[in-house]
Amino acid sequence: MSPEVLLPMAIATLLGWGGFTWRKSEDALSKANQAQDLVDKLEIKIAEKYVTKEELKDSVNIVAQELARMREDIARSFDLIREQNKESYNQLTTTLTRVEDKVDYRMSDVNIIDRTS
Repeated sequence: MSPEVLLPMAIATLLGWGGFTWRKSEDALSKANQAQDLVDKLEIKIAEKYVTKEELKDSVNIVAQELARMREDIARSFDLIREQNKESYNQLTTTLTRVEDKVDYRMSDVNIIDRTS
């Protein structure tokens, strides 16, 4: 083969190989860009599920305040129940004292009756 024939064949081979390589590199860049877009979307989705330290701190403070309010409500309720039971206890004590007095009175009547017979 003569050099005149080899030169055009070498140029054609190099251009063909360059075109093939160019298309493959374009495809690779396109797939890389698509993958990057998917990663960006995934990062946004993941970031939506997380909260910042400030948001967490605010949420914890709100829960702590609500628990403190509930504790105060429970304490107030127990104080009210104690007060209501205190009145009931005093009424019960008074009633028991009256019953004991009646029993003592009846017992003294029985003792009198027993002594006289």
